Amino acid sequence: MATTFEPGNVLMGPCEVYYGLQGLNTLEPASGAINEAPAASAWDHMGGTLGDVTLLVQPTFTPLTIDQIPDEADQQMTGRVISLAIPLAEVTLKNLARASMGTYSGTPETGENFKLTSGPQAFRQPAVKLLMDGFAPDPSGLFRRRRLVLRKTKNTGGLSLVYGKATQQTLANVFNVFYFKKDIEPLEAWDAPLAA
Repeated sequence: MATTFEPGNVLMGPCEVYYGLQGLNTLEPASGAINEAPAASAWDHMGGTLGDVTLLVQPTFTPLTIDQIPDEADQQMTGRVISLAIPLAEVTLKNLARASMGTYSGTPETGENFKLTSGPQAFRQPAVKLLMDGFAPDPSGLFRRRRLVLRKTKNTGGLSLVYGKATQQTLANVFNVFYFKKDIEPLEAWDAPLAA
């Protein structure tokens, strides 16, 4: 049997990440044709990245064993961690607040403020939705895009900000994905042509 390959299914390239401005209540875009950017009233572009944006789905399996046989009888999935790592090149105070679960206020035009949350509210991080838009396999040449929605996330990574003569700053963000609702998947992706 001859082996065939579809070059249009091979991918490389950056993506865009958007932050839900209404937390878990942010209205998701429809799953049809993917627009250039989701509604600005609901989604905030997180800016340029420096390095790979990485989606990781890591299941945990526990062996099922029987005393009378040496091999594992099976394995049962007993947990799963889903995360999205986003190295942001734009080190704005808004992104600093997102990377540390702090608070942000103001505008670039009038002045901005970042505060690291303290007191009891620091223990209750708000959950947010994230969108990730990137290239999709495209054997038909229609310029298809892939959109991922992560429905309940919290930034669980640490914060490191380096000032150096020859060191470009980045803000490392690791958003873990959590259980949302019984009939709503925590992560969903679709491929579609770019909307006109």
